[in-house]
Amino acid sequence: MNNHVHLLEAYTTLALVCEDPRPRARLRALLELMLDRILDAQSGHLILFFDEHWRPMSGVISYGHDIETSWLICEAAGVVGDPALTSRAQAAAVKMADAVLADGYDAELGGVYTERTAEDTSRRTRNGGRRPKLWWDT
Repeated sequence: MNNHVHLLEAYTTLALVCEDPRPRARLRALLELMLDRILDAQSGHLILFFDEHWRPMSGVISYGHDIETSWLICEAAGVVGDPALTSRAQAAAVKMADAVLADGYDAELGGVYTERTAEDTSRRTRNGGRRPKLWWDT
């Protein structure tokens, strides 16, 4: 997932500054891949790791990547210039932001948790402490 997010950023910028249509075409393909495979449309979270057959290999949720990608897919869709794809990206972005706010936001102390593993069912860790937040999450 993370590599694809960085490629999305790069292709978005390249398509903005390059008159060659190939970067825009690759950006469209990458955006569709993000929306069809990497985003779990049901949960609104990104799937972090896959095997070679696109089967998820991890239940970890990375809230920072989710919220970052929510605006990156909208920016990319705007550069592609397809209204239907833009609408789809915007709907996905709202779902992603809602998912981060619902599960990843620490309403008590502020900030966003770093991640949640598949085993985490609460905002507390197994030893009773709070889920971790890094300096950029607060």
